[in-house]
Amino acid sequence: MRKIAIIGCTSAKESYPCKAIELYQKSSLFRKELKYAQIIIKADDIYILSAKHHLIHGSKIIEPYNVTLINKSKAERIAWADFSLSQILKEFNPTEDKLYLLCGAKYYEFLEGELKKNNYQYEIPLKGIGKIGEQLQWLNQNT
Repeated sequence: MRKIAIIGCTSAKESYPCKAIELYQKSSLFRKELKYAQIIIKADDIYILSAKHHLIHGSKIIEPYNVTLINKSKAERIAWADFSLSQILKEFNPTEDKLYLLCGAKYYEFLEGELKKNNYQYEIPLKGIGKIGEQLQWLNQNT
């Protein structure tokens, strides 16, 4: 079974076009989630769940942007999740891929139930851990 890490985007970004996995390196949370994906999960592949681009491969070159789900309405977040889910359904096989969502609740809130309905194996390692400071501490202790 392939292990797929899906890391949430962050507001801290590089100021130039680069690979998605590099764009968010300014964020300590992203760096620690990436380290967790590489060392603990031993992810076979890494994707980014982007507020602007939805699901993108870590190697895709993108430009910096300033979009977040935090200020979006519930209807906008549902629409974003529906599109992101359609990409997940096309990209991953529930019998061959296990998904690890390393992102905030706004990113998985409307995806989790749909992943379950579609029989995906998945984990959300940071679920229920609290705010960013607590997540950083947990990641430090678990990598």
